[in-house]
Amino acid sequence: MERVAKCLESKITDAAKAAELIKTGMTVGMGGFTLVGYPKLVPLELAETGRARELTLCIGASVGDELDGAMTRAGIISRRFSYQSNGDMRKAINAGRIGYADMHVSEFPLLINQGICPEIDVAVGYAA
Repeated sequence: MERVAKCLESKITDAAKAAELIKTGMTVGMGGFTLVGYPKLVPLELAETGRARELTLCIGASVGDELDGAMTRAGIISRRFSYQSNGDMRKAINAGRIGYADMHVSEFPLLINQGICPEIDVAVGYAA
């Protein structure tokens, strides 16, 4: 906690409480790039509880199974931007259960700013 600004200390919580902040229908930004530094515990909590459904995920790159795979198998994702490489998610996309737009990570912020992609309601990062 010594690296966290005092004004932010009250914002730090555990995965279960963080997952409770995510509601059905929200657009959720998730941090990480490939298998580096993506959140694992909050997505697993969301998948396990199933409280929030019909989520739109905005992630710049492919991430691990704890995020794309678990949430896909739980059936809680409605749309996914931008790049992904999870086998379970790919099957759900091809079956029409998850809406998907494949684009280069550098294009995504511009499309959000132009109002083409959804505005992000909440973002989840990874901290070690």
